[in-house]
Amino acid sequence: MRSTYLDVIRGLACLQVLMLHLAEAFFPLFATDTIHDHTLGGYVHASPLYLIYDGYTGVFVFFLLSGYVLTPSFSKDYQPARQFAARWVRLLIPAFMACLLSLLIKWLVFDLNPTVRASEISGSVFLKDWWRPDLTLANLLHDSFLNALFMGYAETSALFSDAYLQSIETSFVAPLWTLSVEMHGSILLLGLISLRKHSRLLYMLGLIIACVLFIRTYYILFIIGHLINVKTQNAQHHQSTSSAILFLVTGMTLCFTGETSTLGFLENVCQAGLPLSLDCSGHIQKMIGAILMFYGLLHHKGLKDLLQGRILEQLGRYSFSIYLVHFPILCGIGSAVVILTAPLYGASTSLVIGALVTLATTFAIAPAFHHIDRLAMRVSSYLRGPVDPRPL
Repeated sequence: MRSTYLDVIRGLACLQVLMLHLAEAFFPLFATDTIHDHTLGGYVHASPLYLIYDGYTGVFVFFLLSGYVLTPSFSKDYQPARQFAARWVRLLIPAFMACLLSLLIKWLVFDLNPTVRASEISGSVFLKDWWRPDLTLANLLHDSFLNALFMGYAETSALFSDAYLQSIETSFVAPLWTLSVEMHGSILLLGLISLRKHSRLLYMLGLIIACVLFIRTYYILFIIGHLINVKTQNAQHHQSTSSAILFLVTGMTLCFTGETSTLGFLENVCQAGLPLSLDCSGHIQKMIGAILMFYGLLHHKGLKDLLQGRILEQLGRYSFSIYLVHFPILCGIGSAVVILTAPLYGASTSLVIGALVTLATTFAIAPAFHHIDRLAMRVSSYLRGPVDPRPL
């Protein structure tokens, strides 16, 4: 299932991630200060304005969208192995090319040591510690084929021990950690949908087991997205606008307040030694907020009509490309610009220039990178092959 509106939602979520990384790199007080610091950054961070650059919520929306969109796509396929191969290629081609782009940029600006030197100007720990990959072909292949699609990274994986994983700080493209979650979530959905096609009883048992196991991890978002799609397809009437607004407002409140405090019972759930459940891999309060926001966005007709402009449609179309290319552009080109302009215009102005150059370069390169994304979609469609004509 695919629609322009869903692409717009993905585009807005992508923009949240992009803005968060800009804040963490060039204006870190907006990402780290709290209201108790009595700074402008702290006040914004503790207000609803934080939703503009709440990248964590944006990522959670990605996972919900995947569960929602992949459900009807997988449901039409009677050969799960082909669907798995198609999904793997769909993610692999853009991931590899993004890593290759990152290697090229890193090589071009290597002598400048841009992230470390720019971090001295902005005070960003994000820039100081991240984007430290080894510039070797072996590491390029390992990062794009293995880390990005299956293993994940030490700071983000819910399935593997950190002892066997590389740090996300050494990744060519740090946002690739979400692709490993996407791959795992896709396998989970394929399993659930296969059970649903063969037996409602087995499907319900599998669903219960999956919820118990993954309740405190990112993977629960794929399950929730799947269930929302199933409910939407079976619904006899649309959600009322007032209810959609309530979901939106409640979800937004949970997301931005989750930056400064977490509801006590949610902390207890995350820390409790529950049987079978995997340890927490995400911010549960934000995940719940993202679920409510996503549900509200799906059922608010007024917002659907509002978010249909050409610019937002373009943002949605190029969102995956923007998501993949912005990180090496920010760390390489944006940081280099900060270093080169700081002696001329001062630290504050150079950081603004670096942020603007990062945005301009990202939005200039994303349409070109989108051709790679389209190639991945075509190859994936070919591998998917014929679909099962029987209804789910």
